[in-house]
Amino acid sequence: MEGTILFSVVGRTQYGFDIYSVDVSASVSDHQRDFCSFTENRLTDGVSVNFNGSFSCFPDNIDDENASAEKLVYVSERTGLPKIYINSQNTSHEMGPLQFQPVGEGHGEEPSGFFFDRPFMRGDRVFFIATQKGFTQTRECYTALYVTSVSTGETMRLTPPNVADFSPSLSPSGDWVAVASYEGRGWQGEIHDLHTNIYVFNAKDGSGRRLVAQNGGWPTWADDGTLYFHRKSDDGWWSIYKLSDWANAAESMADAERVTPPCVHAFTPAAMSPLAGNWIAVATRRMNSKWRHIEIFDLDSKEFIQVTEKLHPEQHHYNPFIAPRSRRLGYHRCRVIDGPCSDVDDDSRASTQPIARIPRLEAIECPTDRLSLIRVDGFFPTLSPCGRFIAYNRGLPGSSSFGLYVMRSDGSKSWLVAEENIFSAEWDPQRKGVMYGTLGSIFAPPSMSVQVAALHIPLNELTDDVDRVSSGLKILTKPDTGNNGFPAPSPDGKWLVFRSGRAGGKGKNLYIMDAELAEDAEVRRLTCGEWTDTMPCWSPDGQWITFSSTRHGADEGCFGLYMIRPDGSGLHRVQPSPQGSKTSDDDEDCMQNPVLGRINHPKFSPDGKSITFTADLSGISAEPISLPNQFQPYGEIFISRVDGSELIRLTHNAYEDGLPSWTPFSIKLPHQQQSMDPSFITSSFSEPLQGYFIEPLFLNRVTEEMKVACCVAVP
Repeated sequence: MEGTILFSVVGRTQYGFDIYSVDVSASVSDHQRDFCSFTENRLTDGVSVNFNGSFSCFPDNIDDENASAEKLVYVSERTGLPKIYINSQNTSHEMGPLQFQPVGEGHGEEPSGFFFDRPFMRGDRVFFIATQKGFTQTRECYTALYVTSVSTGETMRLTPPNVADFSPSLSPSGDWVAVASYEGRGWQGEIHDLHTNIYVFNAKDGSGRRLVAQNGGWPTWADDGTLYFHRKSDDGWWSIYKLSDWANAAESMADAERVTPPCVHAFTPAAMSPLAGNWIAVATRRMNSKWRHIEIFDLDSKEFIQVTEKLHPEQHHYNPFIAPRSRRLGYHRCRVIDGPCSDVDDDSRASTQPIARIPRLEAIECPTDRLSLIRVDGFFPTLSPCGRFIAYNRGLPGSSSFGLYVMRSDGSKSWLVAEENIFSAEWDPQRKGVMYGTLGSIFAPPSMSVQVAALHIPLNELTDDVDRVSSGLKILTKPDTGNNGFPAPSPDGKWLVFRSGRAGGKGKNLYIMDAELAEDAEVRRLTCGEWTDTMPCWSPDGQWITFSSTRHGADEGCFGLYMIRPDGSGLHRVQPSPQGSKTSDDDEDCMQNPVLGRINHPKFSPDGKSITFTADLSGISAEPISLPNQFQPYGEIFISRVDGSELIRLTHNAYEDGLPSWTPFSIKLPHQQQSMDPSFITSSFSEPLQGYFIEPLFLNRVTEEMKVACCVAVP
């Protein structure tokens, strides 16, 4: 397995997250009267994305007057992967990425080394969520809680084997950990409300694990006996719940008290000791606003107090956390805007802060040494046969920046080559500068007119002194043939395989036509049925076509991986598995084992022996409500042999990764230079950071039941 896999990600390249904090008054009601009573301080250095922080301190005793200053432990992707860093007195990290020794026998699977999240520190120990190394079953989550010693690197898994934990929180004494967990049920495809349960166990070794609350997530401790967590309430509003005396709590929802009222979504809570103040911090989404903000909820007055809306009213803010020895309130947001209440005039910080730009191409550490893995700031990336150019869509269909672009393969220059709504473009392997793409809506019913088009790009006009060129466009399919799309040329350039709804009915199937004559010659039907066959790709030797299909799906949203010969023979289903080869050409067997989940956008390796694709085979890695919108937060990039064996997970993150393409060329981009060097980030290799990402779409829905609950809650 050699070459380079290019892939896309939803939103992540635009995040630009840094961690900020404000100081909260001893009397929170003071902030109600002072419009700009918060001064915002940036705690991280503006490199890559920095998020999901927590405050901690040395030594273990947080009440020790001689304890050193509070430290910030957080996640940063400055090396291309989410890893753990520690800051002390300034915005530059003093430690990280943290290194980990093997977990050792008897403690479960080791962390993969490719995904770390939600860290918190107590003395010398750092607790964190990580994906585990390897997996045994598909469509299960593989996140677990680990603890490591900063001084020795000795690491232990606290989550039991074959259990997925999320969103940990350490009690003030350091004795207990609470998590949201799938223990006892496993992931069942949830992408909005995960329906996890809250478990508590011993922080030393994971012992004494017990269920304390059902249907909850993102737990946080006020004291060693009191937990808060979020839950989607029966009336449809996300709210904060309180569990008092968890050690004696019955294992039922009834024992949790609803704290925040309907008419406002409140989630990802952060609690503090009642001795320091009787309030919690939450992220909110209000019915009349599209912005996520951090607010304080006063537990005495039962009132919300605005925090970030006073600072940056039209920006999203995420995942509050509170210092254990003070009233510092932290969170993360995109650094693209600094408002009038922001403290950003530190001389050392200003001199090193890069201009807010993002690289077009970002190298990601790959689990397979001989492969290069590159994340593209755009969608549907594909490398030209000569290896010099990458074609891509800068935005998703419907966005102002959609268009078809071409960039140099090192990301150093890009050009707009077509303003039309063309996506899923593929290069002709024989004719220089010729591409085939889909013209029209990306999600459309079989009968809607969507066309396959050929595009001729004048490659000799792609020079440094221009930003756009005019390309010749030719429509290849007739307007009355329904939804045609995802064209893929054969290796000799003579044929195109594409999906079409031209047969009528509810199905979309595969067809083959002459790449030059198109509908002026025969268009041959390759597959037939009232299902969706789509996203085809021709093998390098021309002997096989791989595609995604719902033909054996448990429902119309479930896609499996299939292969067929260009003459229609040899149709079989490929079932990628870590255990070994699983293929079937027996239709009855496929019906008895329906497809669950999604495997989409398959592409052959250059040698034709392997396939890359995006899938939900490893579940999700974080609570989706804690992130900007991810349409399918389970999306990760995988590779397997063409028979489904030797399955390897390539990407480990909480984002939706997809649209992979596999090229024989080895594109090497230096991790450190592209992530850290300001001169690189501000060069022509990058695009301006605009902060173009949105909130989870499921938070926008307001049902009649939610409106009724609102009327009851508000006199």
